[in-house]
Amino acid sequence: MPIESCRGRKIETGWEPGEGWYYRLDSGEWYGPFDAEKEAIAAAEDRIDSEDWE
Repeated sequence: MPIESCRGRKIETGWEPGEGWYYRLDSGEWYGPFDAEKEAIAAAEDRIDSEDWE
């Protein structure tokens, strides 16, 4: 499970066979599925950006 970071938040991705890619922030709830890992990471970054606006 690759781990990246964005604005101090940890983004973890995971693959589920037959389903696709998922992500979670800071070891929380999983979101997905997505067709590609890069799509999951982009969605995670979008979620972080939207949380920053709240």
